[in-house]
Amino acid sequence: TIRRAPGSYRVKLQRQGDGSMRVRLSPALPLGARVERATVQGQDVPVQVEQTAHDVHATVELPLAADAEIEIAYRGGVEVLAPEEDLRVGDSPWSLRILDFRQEGGEYVLLVEGRSGRAYDVVMRTVTAPSGVQGGTVLPGDSGGYARLRVTIPAGAVEYGRMEVRFRSCTRPVSAGGSAGRRGGRAGPGPARSPGPPRRRR
Repeated sequence: TIRRAPGSYRVKLQRQGDGSMRVRLSPALPLGARVERATVQGQDVPVQVEQTAHDVHATVELPLAADAEIEIAYRGGVEVLAPEEDLRVGDSPWSLRILDFRQEGGEYVLLVEGRSGRAYDVVMRTVTAPSGVQGGTVLPGDSGGYARLRVTIPAGAVEYGRMEVRFRSCTRPVSAGGSAGRRGGRAGPGPARSPGPPRRRR
């Protein structure tokens, strides 16, 4: 059984049969995550961390003589969720395609492909709000460990186009007051509302 929560990856193993067994667990954690500790049945165990440009792997090895619960605690990191698409026979694909998601220095780089001239919402699992966004716009009102970026594919002569988005992860938590909503699909920014003149206090 695998259970995931913000900052936690938990696996429960059930042992069946006789004989010795050694287990090697190496889950992929969100890109940019920092592993804090690993435990087996609540006791700290050694953990080997391997970080690449595309993900973070935390590896735990243990002899399995009985049922065991393994937890890997981590902090930070960003995970891009694949957009959902509801297609019927004969339909052309319209949803956004995630081509690449990696880190370059202190930046996250997201490469997407979609219909030319169309706007999409990209949902990310993260506890901190993106900052310094280039190639997209942060949408307000998400909470619960999610954030959204609106990405518009440039209009052109071809049916599909690509867009590169760059951003950094800051220390400010994702703002409260909403939900992640749909993972993909068309979305357009609404008209800006004028704040109007300031009210006088009586």
